[in-house]
Amino acid sequence: MNMLKKVAAELIASLMLFASVNAFAADNISVVLNGETVVFDNAQPIIYEDRTLIPVRAVFEKAKCEVIWDESNKTAIISNDEKIVSITVNQKKIQVYNINSDSQDDISIDVPAMIIDGSIMIPLRAVSEAFNARVDWQSTTKTANIKWEG
Repeated sequence: MNMLKKVAAELIASLMLFASVNAFAADNISVVLNGETVVFDNAQPIIYEDRTLIPVRAVFEKAKCEVIWDESNKTAIISNDEKIVSITVNQKKIQVYNINSDSQDDISIDVPAMIIDGSIMIPLRAVSEAFNARVDWQSTTKTANIKWEG
């Protein structure tokens, strides 16, 4: 009987997490990259635990990065001429490899990447700042302004 209660509790907790993630999807968050509004075709940015999560491709491809999805490791690899950033689903760190200095850093993040409705959602500020971009959040308009140099 205890096993049944445990399974039921885990199922309820999972459903609550799924419901809470979807509840934030209607926040109408805007992302502006170097003065241009980013258009999200399918998945939309969400707020999760006070962090803005975005579908990985729209912003970083607009910033002229290459984005590769490694399905077997559940990892998004984002790169440009200077850096390679790897972010794995459900991991609270990102790996940043600096091509010019041939060095790697692990950066802790408080909200991991996650898959929501088939899209990999990543923390906007953490990954953008790994590329030395500046991110400003305007809470009144729910707008993330990214200044990307490079």
